[in-house]
Amino acid sequence: MTRVGPASTPGGGENRTWRVLDLLVKGLAAVLISGAITLYGIRSDDRQARTSEENRKAQFKLSEKNRQATVLVETIRSRETAAADMRAKMFGTLLEHYFGNPGNDSESRVAILEMIGHNFEEDLNLKPLFLQLEKELLKKNPGHQGALRAAARNVRQDELEKIIGAGGEVCRLRLSIGQQSTGDCVAPVEVKLLDVAEDHIGVSSTPLEEGRRVVTYYDLPLMNNRRLGELRYALVLEETDAKGGEATLLVVRLPHADYGVETRLRSDQLLEDLMEEIFDSDGSAETARQGRTSPP
Repeated sequence: MTRVGPASTPGGGENRTWRVLDLLVKGLAAVLISGAITLYGIRSDDRQARTSEENRKAQFKLSEKNRQATVLVETIRSRETAAADMRAKMFGTLLEHYFGNPGNDSESRVAILEMIGHNFEEDLNLKPLFLQLEKELLKKNPGHQGALRAAARNVRQDELEKIIGAGGEVCRLRLSIGQQSTGDCVAPVEVKLLDVAEDHIGVSSTPLEEGRRVVTYYDLPLMNNRRLGELRYALVLEETDAKGGEATLLVVRLPHADYGVETRLRSDQLLEDLMEEIFDSDGSAETARQGRTSPP
């Protein structure tokens, strides 16, 4: 007996192969798509985590800088308060010794006046005190006039150094009676020498003043100055030659921020440095520095 099986279908083996391949391709595609989605999700989460960490660090850095700024401001405020209290007590003590003890000898009064000049030159116009003490010395003890002028010269030199350190300039003029000139640092102001005495000179300056102005050895630039627009300048008497009709002047250009040249400009610089640190943390900012010269 002969068995008869199902009839063979031409190409049946190839169809099965294609079906298997189709299933493999679809399965592989599903695996790849699923893996890509998973990888994208992982990378997205990682990017969000990095962004969150960067934001957290930036917030912490800003908070730390704000804390440092607060500490700096409080430190400066406390220091200035303590310094102001100490200066007030010192000022009261010096004035008490200067005016309250008529028996003080001439040398002591000159020394006290110089101490006032070195410590309170930005707060007190000392020219009237110097002139008054000079009158008293000429009556009672003329030999101390030189010491008084030396004290005024020391105070003036101290002020000039502070002015130059804050960005000001100092020029020297040698003038004869009737001569008119200007210093490079105060142009377009021109100074004309009108008369010369042993202890003072008479000058006029244009375009600011038309009349005569007296300049003595006790004019101090931080208080005895003039303003022309944004230019603030002072004339300081350095030397006179009454017989020759000549005099030497220092022409001083004060910095724009001439209020409290030493202490306040120093505080301004601290605040400027702090603002640069806060708002330009990458260190790219540069502050322009002007060259400094020494007083004559």
